[in-house]
Amino acid sequence: MEFNPTRTESSLRRGIIHNAFEQEDGSWTWRWDPVRDWKLTDPAKPGSGSPEFSDLWTAVDALSCPVVLYRGADSGVVGDEDVEELLRRQPDAEVVVVADAGHSIQGDQPRELARLLASRLG
Repeated sequence: MEFNPTRTESSLRRGIIHNAFEQEDGSWTWRWDPVRDWKLTDPAKPGSGSPEFSDLWTAVDALSCPVVLYRGADSGVVGDEDVEELLRRQPDAEVVVVADAGHSIQGDQPRELARLLASRLG
């Protein structure tokens, strides 16, 4: 609750139960995270260590479809520099900022996100 005051306790509890699981040693981790072990560097384990994300911008360059970024106004994950780079690479991209939402718009403002998506699809 301290780190996400926009969500109710029941919403946070539901999200954590759905998205995390207890490991054999009693610690908890996210149920799905393709780079879960990125902080662990093991020379015997290919792909361990910091993930390489630079190729993602190359993928953005290759997009030929409309691009929309829904960004929580209070998100600490997507920075202004990320938005600037997106718009540099995809000048016609649309950036929609959702008030009173952090990184998890679907958890913080689910009705507003549903409204935004319905208006786009409608």
